[in-house]
Amino acid sequence: MNRMNQESSLDPTSARLKSIALAVAAVLLLLAASYFFYAPLSNMANEAWAALTFPQELRSAQFLGREEGSSFIYEHAFARFDRTEIGDEYAIVSAARQGESLASIATLPDGSFALLVNAKPVLTSTSRKDTVSLSPGGTAIAFTEKTSNADQMTVGRSAIVLDLATSNLIVLGPGHTPLFIDATHVLWFPPTGPSITDIRTGAVTILSGASAPAPLPAPVLSPDRTLVAWMNAVDSTISVNRITSEGPEQLASFPITSTNPQISLGNDALYMLTPTDAGTEIWRHSFDGAPAVKIYRFKPSLTVSQLIL
Repeated sequence: MNRMNQESSLDPTSARLKSIALAVAAVLLLLAASYFFYAPLSNMANEAWAALTFPQELRSAQFLGREEGSSFIYEHAFARFDRTEIGDEYAIVSAARQGESLASIATLPDGSFALLVNAKPVLTSTSRKDTVSLSPGGTAIAFTEKTSNADQMTVGRSAIVLDLATSNLIVLGPGHTPLFIDATHVLWFPPTGPSITDIRTGAVTILSGASAPAPLPAPVLSPDRTLVAWMNAVDSTISVNRITSEGPEQLASFPITSTNPQISLGNDALYMLTPTDAGTEIWRHSFDGAPAVKIYRFKPSLTVSQLIL
């Protein structure tokens, strides 16, 4: 008799557990159906997963992206990616940041080119502009201006610095890709070889022992401004060099393994953005000779043209 009472007293608990299990199964089934058949939820889940699996080493980086006709800065924010629109009627060619300031080059609807600081034009002209660099403190912009249709390494290109306070232009000379290594010194690439110009005095130091850098992919500087990487025009390899008073000191060299890569330089590694049909891939090249590693791939609909460190 007691045993029967004990068994019957368990029946309500078993029924409740069974009901809870069925409810959970129904919710999971509903979520699964929503994921596969309701596009917004599926897209949210995919983006959250992509953000959660994003490489830790690049979570403070920004990316120059373009999708559905709009240009924007794309950056990681825990379980999502945030977008900051910087152009919906024109394409952003390149960008650089310094603190909270973002400088960029844009093509305008009429075919002219504009230098922007935090999405506001500071200089507009019909001459094509290819690269941009912000000085420490964000008081000046260095950029490349293409003055002819020539495609040679330096013919038809000039390296220029714009003082944002005065709007004065300092023409460094024929060459490309001026990069600020401190507030007053600019590393750039004239036909005579990589050089450093003091924009206060105009003094130029030609760095010896360096092969001729090609303009594309554009040379890049590390965030601490002590390393520079460029593609050698002779053998099409990427050379990573430490900037010293005696000239560049090569730390590593990497072969180009794809067409039209874009490069970015960290303090500890070189990154290549490689476009593929499946989406833009990020490949990491360490300086210790280890094999290159693919660390991420963006969704195919998102065109990522620059990694901004």
